[in-house]
Amino acid sequence: MNDASSTPQSARSLEEVYRPMTRRTFLKGAAASLVGMAGLMAALRPLLELERGEMTLEQLLWKH
Repeated sequence: MNDASSTPQSARSLEEVYRPMTRRTFLKGAAASLVGMAGLMAALRPLLELERGEMTLEQLLWKH
């Protein structure tokens, strides 16, 4: 059997594990989030057109 207590675990300090958020990492994360949201909106736009009546189900299936 493999005991969890028998495997050596090295204790790492908080500084080794945690990377502080800098302006650069914040901007990279924010840009990635915005790109993801824009992609989601673009993917859902045809369904919104279908709900508004701007497109029929047949047109939706033909186009997408």
